[in-house]
Amino acid sequence: MCCATAAQAQSQSNQALLSAPIERLLDVRRQHLAEALTAREPALFFGSAFCEIAALLYLWRSGRAAQIRDLIRRNVRNVHLVRLIYVWTIAMLAQAASFPAAIVAYRLAIAAKTTVQSPAEWLGESASVAVANALMAAVIFAFMLLLAARTRLWYLFGAAFLVFFVLFASFAEPVVYAPWVVHQQPLYEYGPRGSRLYAVEKRMGVHVPIVVESIGAAADADVDISQISGLGPTAQIDISDTLMSTATPGELEFVVARESAHIAAHDALRLDLYAALWLIVAAAVAVTVADRIGFRRDDDPLSRLALLGAVLGIALLGLLPVQNAYSRRLEARADHAAVAATHDPASAVRLMVRLANVDLLPACPKPIVRRYFLTYPPIASRIAAVRGDGDPCP
Repeated sequence: MCCATAAQAQSQSNQALLSAPIERLLDVRRQHLAEALTAREPALFFGSAFCEIAALLYLWRSGRAAQIRDLIRRNVRNVHLVRLIYVWTIAMLAQAASFPAAIVAYRLAIAAKTTVQSPAEWLGESASVAVANALMAAVIFAFMLLLAARTRLWYLFGAAFLVFFVLFASFAEPVVYAPWVVHQQPLYEYGPRGSRLYAVEKRMGVHVPIVVESIGAAADADVDISQISGLGPTAQIDISDTLMSTATPGELEFVVARESAHIAAHDALRLDLYAALWLIVAAAVAVTVADRIGFRRDDDPLSRLALLGAVLGIALLGLLPVQNAYSRRLEARADHAAVAATHDPASAVRLMVRLANVDLLPACPKPIVRRYFLTYPPIASRIAAVRGDGDPCP
């Protein structure tokens, strides 16, 4: 009798998930908070981006970039090292210009309790990310300058290099970067639960490792952290320890099924190639525009990288909605494949409802938020697609 009552309650819950109006499934108070936070996102995002762009333009227009170049040249003899240090320096200065916007975003996350990072942890992570981003920019721009000095076909070799760089970064991430920042535990150590999830993966025709990741006290409060990392032989499915401890078995099966669908469709490779394509397009636009802006007396190709970086930033801002739209299409397809494989739409909806409530995701964000910040379809759109309803988001 007890078991029958529990099964009946579960059935009623599933029925509500699949038939009740979406707004009734979501926590009203959390939705108001989510909408308040996302309303601030465009100002913070564009404020941060334009601060970096303005800093780069100032460095070039004021002659500070040329002064930094000359200072480095007086102390470093190797031309390649000069280029690396110069680009790293101006990239760090540009990122420092966006620091006030980052502080505001962190304080909002603390107020909304979507992060548990202490100020020291946040500052340390932000600094390490800034250093890594600046180093990446230094390697790319220094190599481009080397190609430009060696061959007239530098742009063709440069495009090939960008594609290689993007693919190699994805390939190496789970074996080079991730072990330094997260603790990884193989899923098979979870016993029957692990075996059940590997069975889901096998049904999808995929055979890659599944690992459970713990990033400790510095982790944000997200409930759903799951993703694919790596390419080809390094590909794996990453699931957060938070998700493993809070999700129901059906929700976990849905997560593994959708990530397996991504792997089966080679979506990681598709996204990397798409990102490389738009990076090449943005670089071509930036070089074309920058070449049409007059030189200063103390300009040379090295000092003008500050100008090129500013124009590149503007071009990338313009292309970001196109890349996000492509990602949303792939994510919607993965949702569909996962539900078809698990035959459990209620668990998929239950997970999405928890995502909205815990991670403060608005049901239907405004179009500008969707275009610039969403790599997934809006939560209400995902729920409606799983249930076979019409899209409620305009």
